[in-house]
Amino acid sequence: MVWGEGWHEVVIGIVASRLSRRFNKPAIVFCVNDTVAKGSARSVGNIDILEHISKFSDLLNGFGGHKGAAGMGLDAKNLTRFKESLEESLSEVDDKEFISKTEVLGEIDPNAIDYELLDILEEFEPYGQKNPMPSFILKNAFVKLEKVIGKDQNHQKIILASENVTLESIYFNFTDKVYSGSKVDVICTVSKNEFRGKITPQLMIKEIK
Repeated sequence: MVWGEGWHEVVIGIVASRLSRRFNKPAIVFCVNDTVAKGSARSVGNIDILEHISKFSDLLNGFGGHKGAAGMGLDAKNLTRFKESLEESLSEVDDKEFISKTEVLGEIDPNAIDYELLDILEEFEPYGQKNPMPSFILKNAFVKLEKVIGKDQNHQKIILASENVTLESIYFNFTDKVYSGSKVDVICTVSKNEFRGKITPQLMIKEIK
């Protein structure tokens, strides 16, 4: 188990993801403020990190997430006990379950897709095979507008709306066309789009559900 401390919710999620990939182990990074600790966990392989965390709910003030990523809050005084308990639980996992796969960093709040996030993502460049760009899932987004583009008409430009936030996105080499008026979950990366001197965040869609 890899542990660390951070200060920003988006940052600690990215750091936890990088640590989990580097050491091929589940990782949790905590932000400790006075008597409260908030953590962001990322898993690897087939390990259900949320299931392991939930075993020790009596030590937590709250927790949530899914198999690959989770967040939690607890009193700082319980941090050592939680760490030791979770490590013991994970020590019982078969080594085959640690086989790393391409993973989603976690669900992203549409309000967090802004210039600050672009700056944070730039801090972790350059991206490549050993340092893939973080992927997020944006849930229940409304398709306001869509347009098929490209010489071979195999790409789609999609305008998404979620929580009063409008987001431009590109879906390259789409397999299933998305239609205006539908609601979708998208797995995507966040990139910088520069047009006529104006910089805006743009989603690069990898998968639509």
